[in-house]
Amino acid sequence: MIRIGVLYLWIVPVSFGMAGMVMVINAAFNGLGQPLPGVAVSIIRMVLVYLPAEYSTGSGSETSSVITVAFDGPKGVL
Repeated sequence: MIRIGVLYLWIVPVSFGMAGMVMVINAAFNGLGQPLPGVAVSIIRMVLVYLPAEYSTGSGSETSSVITVAFDGPKGVL
């Protein structure tokens, strides 16, 4: 259980940092009047991060579940 907590605490700060960078990039492109590059960044993030994380949860391992919670948050808990 400690191993899972350590993994979670490594993944969460990285995911928040990456989400912040994507938000800044999107805001910058929107400010420049070019929203399509920002949309492309969001789609690339979804394809490269979210979809593999969701696919990995199908294996049923504890680690893959922690990865999905780190990226998506604990849905249905609150």
